[in-house]
This record gives sequence, C-alpha cells and structure tokens, in this order.
Amino acid sequence: MTGIRILALTAGLALLAAAAWLFQPGGEIVEVAILAGQTAGQTAVQLQGKGVVRDALWFRVGARVTGLERRIRPGTYRLRRHMLPWRLYAALSSGGAGFKVAVPEGFSARQIAERLESAGICRAEDFLRHVAAQRLEGYLF
Repeated sequence: MTGIRILALTAGLALLAAAAWLFQPGGEIVEVAILAGQTAGQTAVQLQGKGVVRDALWFRVGARVTGLERRIRPGTYRLRRHMLPWRLYAALSSGGAGFKVAVPEGFSARQIAERLESAGICRAEDFLRHVAAQRLEGYLF
C-alpha cells in the first residue's frame, strides 16, 4: 500500500469512529433538579453523579467557554446519560421541562391529589395535608 492509501484508510476509519460516537443514541433518561442559586460547579457535580456528563471539570470548562454558567436555568430536567455537550447546554439554558397535569372541573381535593401522585409530582397525603392546613378545598380549580 502506498502512503496515500494508508492515510486515506486511516482518515476514513477516524471519520467512522467519530460518526459512531456522535450519532450513538443517548443512555437512559434521568431526572435532574437544578435549584435556583445553584452554581455551575454544583450542577457539574450533580450531572456527573447522575451519569449525564462523564467529567464535572470538563462540563465546567465547557460551561464557562460557552457562557452557559451564567445561563443555567433552575427546573426539573429529563436528561439522558452521556448526552452530547451541545444538546446538554441547550437543554440547561432553555429551562426545565416542568410537569403538565390536567385537572377536570369539579375534581375533589382527593381526586387532584391522586392525579398529582400518579404524575410523580408529590405524594397524595402531602397535598391533602397542605389543602387542609390552608383551607383550600373549593378554591383549587
């Protein structure tokens, strides 16, 4: 083989490896709650702990370079393990997904509590305790 063919073969294999890494499907989905006032460093450690990023230090470097460290918005995020950096930066600067729950007119506090618990927002007992303490029955809708 000539030197040019070896170089072309090496470049082609490198491109295939890069494409496989870039276009691999992300890992499992994990929920990450970013609190208001949380620093980029705290966020990096949390993301590494959940497996979203491999290295907290590199996340912090990327966040500083891209300006993300000043734009991280608090919220609850559904992220994938080992996300591509630019997708992660876009998600964290756009804000958490939040939760959507439809509460039909006329639902009782008990029915609302059950709906919230099934959506994974809070425990039904906690919601009912808060409703009773604040005397909110009848004002919820």
